[in-house]
Amino acid sequence: MREPHQHGWIHRDLKPDNILRHDGRWAVADWGLGRRPRGQTTDPRRTQIGGRFGTEGFAAPELSVDAHAVGPQADIYSIGQIIGWALTEEWPRANVPLLPGAGPWRNIAKAATRPDPADRPATVDDLLTLIGYELDDPPEIPVNHGEQLLKELRAR
Repeated sequence: MREPHQHGWIHRDLKPDNILRHDGRWAVADWGLGRRPRGQTTDPRRTQIGGRFGTEGFAAPELSVDAHAVGPQADIYSIGQIIGWALTEEWPRANVPLLPGAGPWRNIAKAATRPDPADRPATVDDLLTLIGYELDDPPEIPVNHGEQLLKELRAR
């Protein structure tokens, strides 16, 4: 998400179904609700103030206020909910942070899902810094690490 955010793209619908493994790499799919960089919106009627936007449980609270005005923190919120979903195996509820049990991932998910976007990590790099801090700067993580974590979760 770092590169799309740097170019002004906001996904606005990150959820487990939109994170895919393709040709040995993880990819973010389904940009149908994505906000293009400023000035490149094709249909301004697509996002209306007060309308529902994103997938319930994973969508940041500010998406229901003004989905066009959101920034990268909306996607950071969704990443926090995905972390909670992956570790609790529960589906999140709208505007309720889904926090894993005690430990470093709880702190990460909690920071990413704060109600006010200004209180969340502002960028993917800020989130990665927090993850590094909480996990005590782990060694280089192999590319297939996420796949291994999913296998371990499914084996429980």
